[in-house]
Amino acid sequence: MCAVVHAINLLLLFPLKRLTGRSTGQIIQAVAGAIRYLVGGKTADPVATRWKVVGFLASGLVAVVIYQWVFVEYALRTRAKEAPFDPKQAIALFESGLKHEIPFSDDDAQLGPANAPVQMVVFNDFQCPGCRQLAQIIPGLAGKFKDKLHIVFKHFPLDSTCNSVVKMELHPRACEAAWAAEAAREQGKFWAFHEILFKPRSEGKVTLMSLVENLGLNLDRFEAYRRGGKAHAKVQADIDLGIRLGIDGTPSVFIDGRRVFDTRELTLQFLIAYEIKQHNHVVSQDPQ
Repeated sequence: MCAVVHAINLLLLFPLKRLTGRSTGQIIQAVAGAIRYLVGGKTADPVATRWKVVGFLASGLVAVVIYQWVFVEYALRTRAKEAPFDPKQAIALFESGLKHEIPFSDDDAQLGPANAPVQMVVFNDFQCPGCRQLAQIIPGLAGKFKDKLHIVFKHFPLDSTCNSVVKMELHPRACEAAWAAEAAREQGKFWAFHEILFKPRSEGKVTLMSLVENLGLNLDRFEAYRRGGKAHAKVQADIDLGIRLGIDGTPSVFIDGRRVFDTRELTLQFLIAYEIKQHNHVVSQDPQ
């Protein structure tokens, strides 16, 4: 992709040369004049020169950041989509991970029984594209494994408003979305909120007020809770837990305490089924 872009830029030089009607020497002189203007020359105002240079460098840095972000996003999504699924490799990678004890409580949004043999904890951000993809998978996992799987939702908004590890603003207002989700949970509507907010963009923009209206929530109660200390404390507790677990992005999925980096549906189904078999094997070997 990079090579093609640079090749196109080079090819554009030829039609531009013809359009200007200037010789190669004249074009070189024009470029040299532009450089002299940028650096100011001997007679330029030094203050103006410094601002020109600062402006040029700032524009270049912005371009580099945008390019890097697009390239990284493209590379990550392409790798996740194209990587072939290898069961043996999936198990080896999963079992090599450090196992964590991840606490949960009644204040967490949950699906499935808490005593299920397998637990899946999901750290999410409501403005994360990958989280949107995972959100489409969760109902199917809950339906497929029923009482064998316990799903716990945790917040990890990539927004510096509430997440201290975020240095560059990745998902503005993600903290507000998390607080709103907690206000919806307080009225028993978390998963409905989750489903609507993660709907594909083609289905239209969702505003907070329209969401509250569609879910039939008590607006005054909703507003009081999302702006209050309980919602903020819950989201902060999830973020602090995520930081202790070494989370550096979303979605971050843990199955029975081990992190799963490949969050495709096929991989998650396979590992959940694998853990259920492991649990059943342990139970069958128990002399009691």
